[in-house]
Amino acid sequence: MKYDLSAVEILNILGYNEPVGKTFLETIKQKYQIALPKTYCDFMEIAWNCPMLETCDVWLTEDFNRTFYEEIQDMIKDQKLDWEKNPQKCEGKLYELSQIPVEQWKEHIPNLFIIGSDYCSGTVKFGIRMDDLSKDDPKMYWQPETDDISIWQEDKDLSDFLFEAVLHVLSGMDYGVPEDELEENGFKMEEYFDAQQYDWQATKAVVEQYGIDFAQLKKCEINQQQVFCCYDTEKNILYIGNVEEKFITFYAITEQDADNVFD
Repeated sequence: MKYDLSAVEILNILGYNEPVGKTFLETIKQKYQIALPKTYCDFMEIAWNCPMLETCDVWLTEDFNRTFYEEIQDMIKDQKLDWEKNPQKCEGKLYELSQIPVEQWKEHIPNLFIIGSDYCSGTVKFGIRMDDLSKDDPKMYWQPETDDISIWQEDKDLSDFLFEAVLHVLSGMDYGVPEDELEENGFKMEEYFDAQQYDWQATKAVVEQYGIDFAQLKKCEINQQQVFCCYDTEKNILYIGNVEEKFITFYAITEQDADNVFD
């Protein structure tokens, strides 16, 4: 049983291994004259435009990725007319930045490469500091739209953020399990069902019956729940679970022609 999976390994298991995002990555590098983290590149090469991940918190099309300074410039353009009509509103960090050249902004506010947002509400942005883009696995930063634009909060490593984003989709916590896309790719997803109890909820003991050591599981917190995954390398089964108190919503993903796991 493999417990320490990465986002890329999960996608590889599910048949996503073609470098479809290479052109996109090169376009970004040339546009901004920047390096990009290896962790981000490895993920985007195979995840770019992936229909299974369309609800992912990471932006996977060329329509969105941009820098924070570009966003600020757009916000300033939107505010200019209001400032002219209402001089009493000429205050705050955004107005201060509008009064100085962009080249001087770094003395007042960090620039980041924005790579995603909270898909469910769109109220949180996720980014990597431009100064950290040459690192293989930099820290992620996030900012709620209600916060001061100069404040970005440091969070987990990029690799952990991507792992969490993929599990968020596969666990179906907000938009349902992407079963149709898995089927299109030659896979099926089963959900554990206890016929005797007539209940879809598993327990820790049930999970361990499938050869899973609960203590070794790599878990992340999504929507106040612990979510995990692991891979049975001998039987080619990807297990995913959502832990809510003592009950677990438990899934198994296998190739379509494989025997059912939970029969």
